[in-house]
Amino acid sequence: MGPAFARLLRESDNEWVGSAANGSCCMFRPIGPACLVVTGAHERGATFEGLMLTPGPVMLTSSVKRAMWPDVGSRDRSFELLSRAFREQLLALANGTQDYEAIPVGGSATFAMEAAIRTLIPPREELLVLDNGMYARRVAEVAEQVGINVRHLPLDPRKPLTRSVLEELAPNIAAGSWVALVHCETATGLVNELKEFAEFCRGRGLRSLVDGVSSLGAVPIDLDRLGIDALVASANKCIEGPPGIGLAYVHKTHLAQRPKATGSYVLDLRRQWQSLSETDQWVVTPPTHVVQGAESALASLLEEGVAGRSQRYARLTDLIRSHLIELRLKPTLDRSHSHPGIVAVDLPPSCDYPRLHSGLRDEGMLLYHTTDVRTRSFRISVMGDVSSTDVQELMSSLRRVATNGARS
Repeated sequence: MGPAFARLLRESDNEWVGSAANGSCCMFRPIGPACLVVTGAHERGATFEGLMLTPGPVMLTSSVKRAMWPDVGSRDRSFELLSRAFREQLLALANGTQDYEAIPVGGSATFAMEAAIRTLIPPREELLVLDNGMYARRVAEVAEQVGINVRHLPLDPRKPLTRSVLEELAPNIAAGSWVALVHCETATGLVNELKEFAEFCRGRGLRSLVDGVSSLGAVPIDLDRLGIDALVASANKCIEGPPGIGLAYVHKTHLAQRPKATGSYVLDLRRQWQSLSETDQWVVTPPTHVVQGAESALASLLEEGVAGRSQRYARLTDLIRSHLIELRLKPTLDRSHSHPGIVAVDLPPSCDYPRLHSGLRDEGMLLYHTTDVRTRSFRISVMGDVSSTDVQELMSSLRRVATNGARS
């Protein structure tokens, strides 16, 4: 258990009691032959046990958790073959088997986004970021840190990008420039039209960088038809895997070009791709348990299908929307341009969100901890191992907490 625990006493086959070096106590529960999880409070805070309805990380299925159990060597042939299968499955998921390479990197999706920017966009070249949400601003911040000349275009956070807006921009964008779009803004669930964006960029000789972090797996993406230059995603949202892997899809034409200095060893997508392509090995030590869980989750998604997952999410978010009407709460976006697994809710003027969040957490319901500033909304997500019963319990808790003091 590490040096923090002075002793560990077995109380029964189902419970263990640990005594910390500072005298405080914890209760542990065995979940396998060599693993214990904290189930009681200790000085640094209690582990949350309840329903987590956040848009990443998500609640994992038992099969994904089981897949993460085995210890495996990062240079063992079994793991090399698993990494190869994982990359092939990723290409199948986004229909990129003809023109793309799927390149996983250790870390969150932001790691993959920075890696894509460092690898593909030369320093001081211009990147136009189309911004109708907080994750577009994240892309801009990352690019600025890398030394890219960022041009930032704020858009309406409640409306998807339209072709007319793109056409208005056309005269001010030089051919060959990079343009970034967030396919789905996770903070609100707003889905932008990817097909029109891709056609616009291709037709004007522009390079396209897409954040597909919360769309991949629940919103159809056909890379070989779209022809975008790069798409960044995550394994811990609609793929429903554990956090710890960022994903980059890169058009093969970029990987065939002469390498440029990225200013980073570990965030060089070309280096990672070459290593995986030639040896099935990651450049540096990969998160082996996370990869095993992500591969299992991805296999389940391919079996369910993107359409099936989207429909499952939509049934749950429709249930949420019906309850919101009863609670006199208003969804931030119209269903027609919302992510199937996310419902953003306008925060009433009299409602104190920290109190609402805390009250729900006390009832065993964990939502994302902050609101979206531009729309003043909070989000509910059904990504992951979420059932209609879970949604009913959440809405019952929301009704109680809102009635009993979340309004200031």
